[in-house]
Amino acid sequence: MPETTSKPAHPTVEQITALPVTQTTVIPEEFIDQYGHMNVRFHLQIGLGGFPRLYETDTEGTDERSDPLPGLGGLFTAEHHLRYHAEAKLGETVTTHARIIGHSDKVIHVMMLNVNRDTEQLSSTLEATLIHVDLDTRRPTPMPAEMATYLDRQIEQQETLGWDAPVCGAMGVRR
Repeated sequence: MPETTSKPAHPTVEQITALPVTQTTVIPEEFIDQYGHMNVRFHLQIGLGGFPRLYETDTEGTDERSDPLPGLGGLFTAEHHLRYHAEAKLGETVTTHARIIGHSDKVIHVMMLNVNRDTEQLSSTLEATLIHVDLDTRRPTPMPAEMATYLDRQIEQQETLGWDAPVCGAMGVRR
């Protein structure tokens, strides 16, 4: 029988940490549940916490913006998929890393990968589709050209990483 090699289920911590850090969280006591690890709602919270900062940091983590992009509305989550890989416990540090999967003029498909820096393990992944919304009309609207250009640059840079994002396969950008 021929030998087969299987692809890893997710990228290595070294591969993930080549992505920008959008948030760093030291796990506080209020995140811990009765099982002694971070509760499900906080995996979601720290993953979601990185979304508003998608456009603030470049791949090298040096292009920080102090002001929102001109014309930027809100990013509303339309769909998400949360997957757990390893525990995070009290006092451990988790960094959130952004991988842009794709976008249209109104929608962004992104994955946030949460790495436990104390155990050097992937703790959880949060894949989502975000809709750019005009906050006055509460309706989807095209994102600013500067943001679309930024996302294109991120996708281009991230395509050179040598690994595919571990997407669930059930969501994405409709064209």
